[in-house]
Amino acid sequence: MTNQGKAVVTRLILREKPPTDPGGPVRPLLSDFDQLPGEVLHRALEELEARLHEIRARYHDGEAHRTSAPLRRLCAAAAQIGLPQVLAAAAGFSASCAAGDPVAVAATLARLTRACDAALSECWAFADLGARRPRPL
Repeated sequence: MTNQGKAVVTRLILREKPPTDPGGPVRPLLSDFDQLPGEVLHRALEELEARLHEIRARYHDGEAHRTSAPLRRLCAAAAQIGLPQVLAAAAGFSASCAAGDPVAVAATLARLTRACDAALSECWAFADLGARRPRPL
């Protein structure tokens, strides 16, 4: 992009905490991790991963307006195991879809993907559920 022959640089500042931060996206969950039944956690993580995959596929097929059902199921799984950053990112994605702003939809989907990736990575690493790890997104 140029402005009267001069290059314009846009600087983006990341304000979200990195997933490895001690106060990261799944810290509330990990503090009570041993109280969750393993199968409940396992099913919720698989559901989270599957719904994110479905949402991303619909977005890439040009059908972002058809993501409300998988988004509700993703939110239910995230709420079940206590992932507030995933829920916040999902709310932003839902609002941007409702507004019909394609730039906001892309940005909030990227945020939702980062939040889910961080949560999935931390949960699977902490739980060490072995060979039944989710496929990469």
